[in-house]
Amino acid sequence: MGNSDASNLYARANWQDKMHPTAVVQYMGYNAPEQVRSDARNPSLARNGAEFVSRDFSGLISTHNSNIPYDTTVIGHSYGSTTVADACVLRMHPTNIVLIGSPGTDWARTYKDLSGPDQHVNVFVGADSKDPVSKSSEPETPLKIHMQSDGKDPADAGFVDVTKQNNDPYAGGVRFQAEYPTKGIIPLAESMFGVEFDQHSHYYDRNSESLDNMSRIVTGDGRSVSTAAPRYAGSLGDQLFRGTNWHDPEKGTSPNLTSDGPGFKYG
Repeated sequence: MGNSDASNLYARANWQDKMHPTAVVQYMGYNAPEQVRSDARNPSLARNGAEFVSRDFSGLISTHNSNIPYDTTVIGHSYGSTTVADACVLRMHPTNIVLIGSPGTDWARTYKDLSGPDQHVNVFVGADSKDPVSKSSEPETPLKIHMQSDGKDPADAGFVDVTKQNNDPYAGGVRFQAEYPTKGIIPLAESMFGVEFDQHSHYYDRNSESLDNMSRIVTGDGRSVSTAAPRYAGSLGDQLFRGTNWHDPEKGTSPNLTSDGPGFKYG
């Protein structure tokens, strides 16, 4: 998360709900991978970071006046999503977690693994269909093999519970729309895998559907997000003729870009 990412979320969330102020803390208290193919596929940095994240989260919550109602949301982008997921498996249980551009969730194999025995965590997932990091966690695709990704894809139907999702997004986890406009000319190396490397960095962009959905989540209005169908496995024929049997219903959809409302401005 860059400085503009945090300020964009802060501005959008406080415009989204003017009656209940939202604070945004940008956390950088752990060592992130430096090399994508070697470090990012090793979960040890995420597991070590999860200890720091969960500890600092508990410290932050302890400073809050318990007489004042509040919601907490922890957002993890890229490898940070793996760290956040591991922290939830350990002991961190905020109101919501948001996993965007995730290469995989390591310990957690379904949304259920992210809640504690006495506290349910609302799970939200944002995954651009063209994001190579998110796509690298799709099982047995050429990109997964090339990127050597490890972990469960939180955007697939095996992670979220679609049946519960239709009745109540909070019950089984939900994937929200997070597509971003494609660029004009796509290099051959990217088009071969159906990805655009720039798409990994647009989740916090101004007026994006991802930022709009995340602002709804952090202000306690997660049921109003624009939902997206999870990825799912196809047939053996798809595997033979397309090189992968993994389908993403968001592929080819047009992003629902938002507009700035009256009185809205970024910091």
